[in-house]
Amino acid sequence: MPLPFRSLTPSVSNPNTSPRALSKEVANAPKKEPLDFIDGRSSLDQANGGDEVDHISQRLSELQGELFLSLKEDIAEWIIKTLVHANETLKAYISKLGFIDAENFVHALDTGVILCRLSLAIEEKAREAKRQGIIKEDLPDYKLHCNKNAKSGTWFARDNTTNFLKWCRAFGMIDETLFDSEDLGK
Repeated sequence: MPLPFRSLTPSVSNPNTSPRALSKEVANAPKKEPLDFIDGRSSLDQANGGDEVDHISQRLSELQGELFLSLKEDIAEWIIKTLVHANETLKAYISKLGFIDAENFVHALDTGVILCRLSLAIEEKAREAKRQGIIKEDLPDYKLHCNKNAKSGTWFARDNTTNFLKWCRAFGMIDETLFDSEDLGK
């Protein structure tokens, strides 16, 4: 019996399919009939000893990992572009730090220093846009405190990250779009 998940996504076996394209394909695929749940187990699970359900769960987990990797790559690229274009001081800082990519993404951000510098770069661009009349509303007056010498895994690193998150909220970002300060220390 073929897996319902495979029938929804013919390109799952294609290793060149991007996680985003795959996600769109799965989301837009025709829906199959729902599984019946009896005694906490699905009818599919009961009929096949759970093998197909396990395979589907494993594949979903793999897809989530691929999507997370793609997201980390995109965010790392955006952070580098934003910081490099901000000013000369940040260019020097980024070149001293090295390249941020999906592999070292969490480690590169876990002191919170890059996040603080990112917020300052964004704030600088927002103030410039305000001066040029591009932004009409007032910008928040939030003083971001950052310990530039914070070491990974320390209280100072978590404090930097927490301060960055407070800055994000002051600039109107909602909690659903933010992460927890503990997430970077893992």
